Amino acid sequence: MNVAQKLAVISLCAIGLAIPAGPAFARGGEPGPVKKAAEDSKQAADKLKEKRKELKEELKEKRAAGKDGKEDAKEDVKDAKGEVKDARKELKENWAKLRETRQERRKERREELKKKWGELPKHPAVKSELKVHAWRMARLKRVRAVAVSEDKTDAVARVDKLVAKENGRHDKRMEALKAKGGEE
Repeated sequence: MNVAQKLAVISLCAIGLAIPAGPAFARGGEPGPVKKAAEDSKQAADKLKEKRKELKEELKEKRAAGKDGKEDAKEDVKDAKGEVKDARKELKENWAKLRETRQERRKERREELKKKWGELPKHPAVKSELKVHAWRMARLKRVRAVAVSEDKTDAVARVDKLVAKENGRHDKRMEALKAKGGEE
């Protein structure tokens, strides 16, 4: 039961106790029970006021504590945003470095393909397969880099599985094209 609910229950109890005693209680014009009921009612009202004050103070304390908690949470969020911003900045720098070495990496890849497959990459079907494979691998590498920068280990594991699956698919397709002489 929270503070507001406690206040409501206490208020309802006080209302029930604050009802003045009527003629049914004053038998034969005796003022005793009526006075007693009025005094009891006054005491209950005083207790109610005290309890309300206590609950209001408790509520103020909780609100003050909540504000401190909110401020701490805001600071934590601000720090986390700063860390994410730094990580993204670092990631952008790394991608910029990769852009600078793109031509060299492309040349190395073409040499690898020539050593492995010979003149096969000159055929249109093989070119198409190499293009599809390169596009898929580039996407997977990008997703993996983002997942690593944001510390998402489960995503990194899923991407690694997909990379292995794509490499297996590509190798199988290339062998099939090699068997047909590069033609479909």
